Amino acid sequence: MEYKPINLNPAIIDKEQMDAAKTKIYDYLGVSEAIVNSSYTEDQWAAFYESVLEPITVQMSLEFTRKIFTDREQAFGNSVLFESGRLQFSSNTSKIKLIAYLMPYGLLTVNQALEIMNLPTVPDGDTRLQTLNVIDAANASAYQLDQIKKPNMVKELT
Repeated sequence: MEYKPINLNPAIIDKEQMDAAKTKIYDYLGVSEAIVNSSYTEDQWAAFYESVLEPITVQMSLEFTRKIFTDREQAFGNSVLFESGRLQFSSNTSKIKLIAYLMPYGLLTVNQALEIMNLPTVPDGDTRLQTLNVIDAANASAYQLDQIKKPNMVKELT
């Protein structure tokens, strides 16, 4: 056997060159340093998801559908769908604000609000709760002028 030593000549790269190389790599891959380091804000994550991940999931959905289902099966609506809840990666503070804003208007059911918070559903959770401070816009003037019979919420005690 013959021994040949390996001569290591490490090259030292200064900070400017390292930053330039990082920038080129991040630009090529379409990611930011905050995404790579997991120090992103909700807005940065949303932008990354919509610009990088979502197009990939759409392409994968279309390709899986094309490979798995025949044209006839696709005509019946069969498809493969890759998705994640857009709110899944939001902070709990943002989720709570969203629920607090939408629930009073009856836009969410109890189970939908629980799903946003990644909690299990409850048996009677498909009901919509709504504040009584909201009225149909067409009836607002008549309601204010007492032309609509308002429900009597107080029971008389006998």
